[in-house]
Amino acid sequence: MKIFLFCALHPHFDVCEETKRSIEALDTTGFDVVVHYDNTETQMGTIDRNQSILEKYQNGRQIFLAGDYDAMLTVEYDNIVPPDALQRLAIIDADIAYGLYCGRQAHQWLAFWRLFENSGITYSKDAPTVKAAWGKIITTCGVGFGCTLIWRHVLEAIPFRLVRGHPCSNDWHFSLDCMAAGFVQKHDCAVIVGHIISRTPLSIVWPTPEYPFHRIETFEQRGGTLKTENGVETYICLDNLFHSHHEYYYSAGSEITLEDNVATLMLALGKIVKKKPAEQSAEEPAEQSAEEPAEEPAEEPVEEPAEQVEENI
Repeated sequence: MKIFLFCALHPHFDVCEETKRSIEALDTTGFDVVVHYDNTETQMGTIDRNQSILEKYQNGRQIFLAGDYDAMLTVEYDNIVPPDALQRLAIIDADIAYGLYCGRQAHQWLAFWRLFENSGITYSKDAPTVKAAWGKIITTCGVGFGCTLIWRHVLEAIPFRLVRGHPCSNDWHFSLDCMAAGFVQKHDCAVIVGHIISRTPLSIVWPTPEYPFHRIETFEQRGGTLKTENGVETYICLDNLFHSHHEYYYSAGSEITLEDNVATLMLALGKIVKKKPAEQSAEEPAEQSAEEPAEEPAEEPVEEPAEQVEENI
């Protein structure tokens, strides 16, 4: 069986080293796997992040359909997949099979009971449902491309798309289109996937069965180094974060964002840049938050989590 492993890169960031290592550690026994890191650039993509990501997936779909691949395994540039992900997802009786991971912002499980144009109901809003689903294969409405196996007949039928002005990326609309076409989507809640989030220091969010249904692990806990120079502590995440020629420094206890550091380093053309708390302006950049869509009207009561949640993936 031939698998096209597709990783679309962020328009401003290289693939995370932890992501790359997890891809290299996948058990591919019985599969012929071709790995493709896509960094396709277009004029519009440099302006609009979601458009840039969409264009990469559209390019990946063209490459996939032009080849003799049986399925596409998507892994995003900031996800950490377990070694058995491909083996487990490939045996699920579904058209699209997902590993389980959390959103970067609100940290809800990206496994939905219901999915609407502007909102959805996630499994992680209901404790009994979370505990019942943990470790099992469940039917869902998606969402996400962090660790997702899509069979060929689905990609032949469903293109990747965006809705102009909608805050969510193309994975949200892909799941909606798959629902409309009648394709079966399932999550394996034993395929636990990490999601690297933009915090200081940089850290990973993992789904858990216990409230609040996620945990955050710092890169320092994973072996990142802490350096003190002139009384200023900085986390050095080169080996544990980005596969890049830059060194990224994140000041301990500060609110410097990932985007701020990368933009600064890009402007420095590869020079090492250290941003110390004393050099920061009075108003630090807030943690990235996407504009959230308006709430959907309440559905008629059903036996499922009552609260709707909006997630910009």
